[in-house]
Amino acid sequence: MDPPIRQRRRPALSCVLCRQRKIKCDRKVPCRQCVTSGNQFCTYRSDQQPPRRRYDTASPSAASTSSVNSRRPPGVFVFNASSNTEDNNPIPQHQESPIVRELVNKVQDLEKLLSETKQQNNLANNTLANPDNIDSSVRSSNDPKTPKAEELFSAKARDESTASRSRFFGHTNWMLMFSQFDILQDFSKDPEWNESRALLQQCKATMRAIKSEFKANLFHLPSPRDYIPPRQLCDELVQLYLRTFETTYRILHVPTFMKAYRSFWEDSETADTHFVIKLLLVIAVGAVWYQGDSPLVSRPSTVSWISAARTWLQAPFEKVQLSFDSIQLQCLLALARQANDIGADTFWASASNILTMALNMGLHRDPGMFPGVSVFEAEMRRRVWATVLEFAVQSNPYAGMPLLLSSEDYDCKPPANLDDCDFDETTTTLPESKPTGVFTQTSWQLALLGSISVRINVARLVNKIHSQPTYDEVINLHEALTEAYHAIPSFFRPQNLEPQYTSSNQPTSFQIYMLDHLTRRYLIHLHYLYAARAGRFPQFYLSRKVCLDSSVALLSYPPIATMLPKSSEDFARLRTIGGGMFKEDFFHASILICSELQMQASEEYSYMSNELKRPLLDALDRFLGHVAQRLAMGKDSAKGHFFLSIIIAHLRGRNVQEAAKMSSKMCLAAWDEKLELIRSWQFNGNSSSGNEVANHDPYPDPFQSSLVPEMELNFDISNSWILDGWDYEFP
Repeated sequence: MDPPIRQRRRPALSCVLCRQRKIKCDRKVPCRQCVTSGNQFCTYRSDQQPPRRRYDTASPSAASTSSVNSRRPPGVFVFNASSNTEDNNPIPQHQESPIVRELVNKVQDLEKLLSETKQQNNLANNTLANPDNIDSSVRSSNDPKTPKAEELFSAKARDESTASRSRFFGHTNWMLMFSQFDILQDFSKDPEWNESRALLQQCKATMRAIKSEFKANLFHLPSPRDYIPPRQLCDELVQLYLRTFETTYRILHVPTFMKAYRSFWEDSETADTHFVIKLLLVIAVGAVWYQGDSPLVSRPSTVSWISAARTWLQAPFEKVQLSFDSIQLQCLLALARQANDIGADTFWASASNILTMALNMGLHRDPGMFPGVSVFEAEMRRRVWATVLEFAVQSNPYAGMPLLLSSEDYDCKPPANLDDCDFDETTTTLPESKPTGVFTQTSWQLALLGSISVRINVARLVNKIHSQPTYDEVINLHEALTEAYHAIPSFFRPQNLEPQYTSSNQPTSFQIYMLDHLTRRYLIHLHYLYAARAGRFPQFYLSRKVCLDSSVALLSYPPIATMLPKSSEDFARLRTIGGGMFKEDFFHASILICSELQMQASEEYSYMSNELKRPLLDALDRFLGHVAQRLAMGKDSAKGHFFLSIIIAHLRGRNVQEAAKMSSKMCLAAWDEKLELIRSWQFNGNSSSGNEVANHDPYPDPFQSSLVPEMELNFDISNSWILDGWDYEFP
């Protein structure tokens, strides 16, 4: 009897990885599974390349390709998975086992990757290091292992921006960053979160009631002059403004303003209305730092001052609105709203309107072109244009909107490095500008203006619609930004900070922290997209390190947790009361730190020990206490506090449900108290009488509030459902 015919084993047509994972392989070169999983090489163990599908043979090049493949020697064929072509040349292996060769290749790849990671780690130790240290291996996007921007940012990833009601949020908005935390994904549907969701809904309902009660009693608008408080109080508020924001954003000529201010108190009835509105906005900004006991300076009075100014500015005086006084008023109004967190989330719209107005007035052209402009007016136009330009650039990243101008759209020169006392309305020849190393009242503005063109390019890059930034572009702008940072005079460096107000020849801590903040925030916006993907692609480690370093720096100043009541630390108080970038940037920084800690926990070989993680967790706890202080003042930060509490508890291995409940109950208790106080207010519309406020300030000093328990909780946010049904603007 003949022995049974032994059937020939069916040849393996799938690639090695698909066979090991027991998944379907489409037999392409490289196959789809290898491309999707990020496998660097697609390997076939066969005597020939896998056969083409029938529809492939219809192509004109199929015959020639097939003949080339038929001449390929047997062995292991390795195809670069980052390439989409099927014309890759195989690497024949005749001398050794294919499996051994494959393992050797993998070991070599790992050794090379480890070497590159160490090199990038050394490079990133100093975020603002000399840009010459960034070598071609970091900057080049032509490395075959570096994915192209089109591949790295898929169609879904490119659409990370979102629309909520009638608002559009850019992909760098801090609210959208919560989507990376798995712990929050089931919040909207998991039954375990029912109680926490109910408490959060109660918080939202209470905040809506607060806003409704506030608006119902707000709009009793008499003459703007009736809002001006008594002179002694007004003097203090004016000095608070001049001590803080006027040392950064130059809007006024201080001697000229103070001359008009003294004239106002001599005869207030004949004072120009422009000046009265200007004074209202100045004291509204100064009220942020007021820590006295007068009931005439409170949240409702501040809102009344801003509302009176805004109502007057919106009157149909088209020709009047295009005066230099009017654009100063618009700048002060935008600053007052952001500093007091009144509609600060729509700062981009206000800044764009001011920019359009400035362009219409020709502030973007250098006043030297206009022979009829006086020396005083020319210098003030340069200062105000620099402020308008800064507003437009600073408001852009979170809005997700295109910047309305580029560096080629204006030729107005920077203002001179002079003090206000160096020139006035009678000056016929402007004094020579002082050297950069000499500190003046304009030094801060000039220091920030030195990087304006770079930051404009960053703003335009991160909000591009039709394409994503390449890593080469990111590194080039990083170099330019760090170079501009090194050009800043040394007396503006945080490490050279002197005790506040010790000398008029040195910057205050407010100026130093403001400048550092406004510079570092652009490093974060520039690197964020690639930092978020550095876990999968180690070649982007520099971006990951830059974002972490900048975030830690933002949360490290000033030390709010150690501040005493009635503290004179101006920047800390602005962070606590202000809105817009003075709130969002620090939320953004805290989420980036949470993201880094989560990434470290998920990596098999983490470079960060528990000892190194502890300072990061402590920084998050301190920031959570800062958010609680904002809540105690009636700020709409409940959702941020709620999600941050959950994430910090998760990172610390604590009960996330308990953290969520504690956060919701704390928010609800704070807002219930605020609602009762608002309902007790009496609005008579006359600030001078003091009758429009109750005896108790409904927004107490955050450093004295009993509503701020010591907590160690968590924060973060997810997809668009987080934005649904949640009000952002507090009147």
